[in-house]
Amino acid sequence: MPLAMTTPRTRLSDDRKRHVYMIAQLLNDSASKAPLPPHARSKKVLRLALKMEQKLFDATHGRKLSDTSIQKYLVVLAARACKSWVRTVPM
Repeated sequence: MPLAMTTPRTRLSDDRKRHVYMIAQLLNDSASKAPLPPHARSKKVLRLALKMEQKLFDATHGRKLSDTSIQKYLVVLAARACKSWVRTVPM
């Protein structure tokens, strides 16, 4: 199969695919409350899960993670992302 026809998920190892699946489940639970149609939501959730798994993979140096450790790392990554967006206003 040509490289252009492969999706990013096909190049992932089995552990990383499992991580993407668990992240997508967590994201879908919270995104299901949004008023988006299911096909649009699933497309966005998968894309975001792949990006989050890449950050998680970089942060953990490729270690295999359990469900609870994935949740803990995602909380840390989200806190870092929110912290970088907060700007202090000089007084």
